[in-house]
Amino acid sequence: MTTYPNPALASDNITIQYGVESSVEKVEINIIDMNGRLIFTAEEGSKTSGLYNLNVPAGTLSVGSYIYSIEADGARMAKRMEILK
Repeated sequence: MTTYPNPALASDNITIQYGVESSVEKVEINIIDMNGRLIFTAEEGSKTSGLYNLNVPAGTLSVGSYIYSIEADGARMAKRMEILK
């Protein structure tokens, strides 16, 4: 799982790229601010093995640091991203 650009400018579109090794029934991507508030969520549904992209307009997020996570069939991975002016 990766995001680009990272750091992103408020005028950018952020692409979250993730891969699944085998078919999963439910993929959910969340963006959480540093205060623990859920800012954005995307239910991607079921996916077969492969690479996928989710585009998020950075302008929907305030300047600052965020944690983005992917959850699929009970497994979770999280990383950090930055939004700049």
